[in-house]
Amino acid sequence: MKLVGELIFENLEIIKIKLPSISFLHGGESKDSELAFIEVDIKGNRFELEIQSDITSELFEEANRYLELYKTKRDKILIVLIVRNQDEGTEREISVEIDWNEIEMKKVEDGEFGNLFKIDLKEINLEN
Repeated sequence: MKLVGELIFENLEIIKIKLPSISFLHGGESKDSELAFIEVDIKGNRFELEIQSDITSELFEEANRYLELYKTKRDKILIVLIVRNQDEGTEREISVEIDWNEIEMKKVEDGEFGNLFKIDLKEINLEN
């Protein structure tokens, strides 16, 4: 599975982003679990994470079937931003929930064994 997106922000120093693990998306981990999220560096304002999973199944050949499954496990997709407080130099986390209807999920034909699905979180506007 590949998760991609772009952050739209000003006045924030974003150090990293925590993206949901496949186990979290499938409902196997709570949001407080150490295994719920995977920390990823951001490049400029873009992020990308590609992970493999033994949880995927040939029963789910279509991306929409996964999306429907994920919607039954979580009301929204959750990401966590790690930001630096510019005044204090300390770090804090900001949770951002994204409605499932705002993302795009599709199967990527990569010519390799197995299924690769891409979840595009598109533009995440943090200025509102």
